[in-house]
Amino acid sequence: MAKEISFDYLNVMEPRMLVSDDFKAIYINDAFVEKMEDPDSEENALYQKAVREHPGYATQRRHLPLTIDVMKRYARLRGDSDMVALIERKEAVMSDEKQVHEMPLLAAFQERFLKAYPECRDVYKAIQRMDAYEKKHAGA
Repeated sequence: MAKEISFDYLNVMEPRMLVSDDFKAIYINDAFVEKMEDPDSEENALYQKAVREHPGYATQRRHLPLTIDVMKRYARLRGDSDMVALIERKEAVMSDEKQVHEMPLLAAFQERFLKAYPECRDVYKAIQRMDAYEKKHAGA
């Protein structure tokens, strides 16, 4: 029986790799992929070692999930007060522990957000852009 894998380990802005013998897969996150663009990087060496030590394992890229916090931050930085208000209303509904929510509710809201902001499909790059924007405008 396969062990349960927690992808929370990979859902960060720092390079991470996870090898699963149960699933015969090497999981890498977006930050790891970015670091691997440098052929001399430590991440590239670690990945090559993992591939050698686990022949036949598939490599799977783990993308950051689009969360309510990311959506709210992006809409705030874009100055979209209507979207911020909508997100806050949805956040209140989602955080009510007395209600049971199905994943389609969040997925439907994420799709609505992504229709307005398709550039957020790559959450990792969107967060990088937001960080850079906030850093640039911190003194303003």
